[in-house]
Amino acid sequence: MAKDLIASFLSFKPNPKFLEAVGRVTVEFAKLEAELSGFIVVLLDKPDTEFGPIVTSELSFKQLVQLLMSLYQHANSKEDQIVELKAILTKCSSLEIQRNTIIHSEWTSAEMWNWARRRKVTSKFKKGLHKEDERVGIDELKNLAEDIHSVMIIISKLSFKWLVEHRPAT
Repeated sequence: MAKDLIASFLSFKPNPKFLEAVGRVTVEFAKLEAELSGFIVVLLDKPDTEFGPIVTSELSFKQLVQLLMSLYQHANSKEDQIVELKAILTKCSSLEIQRNTIIHSEWTSAEMWNWARRRKVTSKFKKGLHKEDERVGIDELKNLAEDIHSVMIIISKLSFKWLVEHRPAT
């Protein structure tokens, strides 16, 4: 009986819409990370195309955010633009937390569900054992992917604007 129950549970096929939504979160976040790296490369302003990737390729997302902010503050004297980028990068940090929650959780879904169950167990020195168990709607995952995409577009536009305004015409 227990064998049959386990086999039945393991044979559940995840809802393809759920898998697509998680995949989209992953892909959009990778694009956001690439845009942050690209903006850093623009700010470094080096003609050697290998220089930027040498600097950014081994940095964590948090380090990319911090480096971008530091370089932008150093290169830009317009306080309103610095405040604008800081707000966007704060949003990036929030999106990273949400993305990490999605990626580093255990999921259960079935074709007939329009949601998935997310579970996460951690045990930290200060807080001890912590368990999370919640239902997450597919639309929530789609909205997160959209939010990540929107911020990626904003970063891309700011980077391109900086490039146009600060590179000498050839």
